[in-house]
Amino acid sequence: MSAPESTLPYPPIHKDKKFVVLSDWDGTITTRDSNDYMTDHLGYGCEKRRKGNLDILTGRTTFRESFREMLESVSTAGHTFEECKEVLRENIKLDPGFKDFYAWCKGNDVPVIIVSSGMAPLIRAVLSNLIGEESANEIEIISNDVTIHPDGKWEIKYRHPSSGFGHDKSQAILPYRALPNPPTLFFFGDGVSGCLS
Repeated sequence: MSAPESTLPYPPIHKDKKFVVLSDWDGTITTRDSNDYMTDHLGYGCEKRRKGNLDILTGRTTFRESFREMLESVSTAGHTFEECKEVLRENIKLDPGFKDFYAWCKGNDVPVIIVSSGMAPLIRAVLSNLIGEESANEIEIISNDVTIHPDGKWEIKYRHPSSGFGHDKSQAILPYRALPNPPTLFFFGDGVSGCLS
């Protein structure tokens, strides 16, 4: 099976590093999942979201489709993307150990890359709020993006729209395997999208 085509660019591969950290965002670097938060409070709610997660795990639907429906429920309820950014800035908190972990990585020349099924603009907005814009801009993000329409409605722009994942996170790891002397990779994740990748 060939790799899904990416609609979004990737950051350069860290060929010269001894170690590289690839980390999920929601519920790993943060204490709660930002997309779940939006869906539960601004979209169709927790019960329907949880049913969607079960449908993914049992193979009734793909992560891509269920996640699109979750986010669509927020947009069609009339919440702008800028409003969503603000709601998440106010309600999503950093895991207590992340600042120290990131400082250690930075001090030891270990790149930290966020690999997320979320949307880069939301991740960047919350991350900037939590660790400051300068530090946030130093962290590479491999995720999906957003398309904002003239009427203010918005939708997720998948990195790998042909994949059932929407963003096949394994594609962030595979280029390192092809290196003659690859760095040691550490991958952190806790959610449905991480388990599927």
